[in-house]
Amino acid sequence: MHCGKSTVAIATVAIAWRRQRLRIQSRPKRRTSEDIIQRVINRLKEWCDKWLFSVNASKCNPVSYAAKHKIDTNYYISNNNTKYFIESVDHIKDLGVIFESHLSFYDHTQEKIN
Repeated sequence: MHCGKSTVAIATVAIAWRRQRLRIQSRPKRRTSEDIIQRVINRLKEWCDKWLFSVNASKCNPVSYAAKHKIDTNYYISNNNTKYFIESVDHIKDLGVIFESHLSFYDHTQEKIN
């Protein structure tokens, strides 16, 4: 189920729901795209609150894919006037495939060999 897609002048943000997991993808064009992604997270949290969906910040992890350098971000989810910061990770497992921030697939290959 595809929840929606929004194109903004400085970034493209897509939201998709699959297997009880929500994915927000962005192709940033400038550093300010982090603000747009945070606004998307905030609006998504508002939508979840409206429809009585709970959001567990400890199960939310942003990962940035870049060949040369890691992009540091400080995203958060607000709940009852408290900010819960979302911990960034270097890799994430999705549908059985380990995606690393530098896209080498080394960890995935090692897991399948062992």
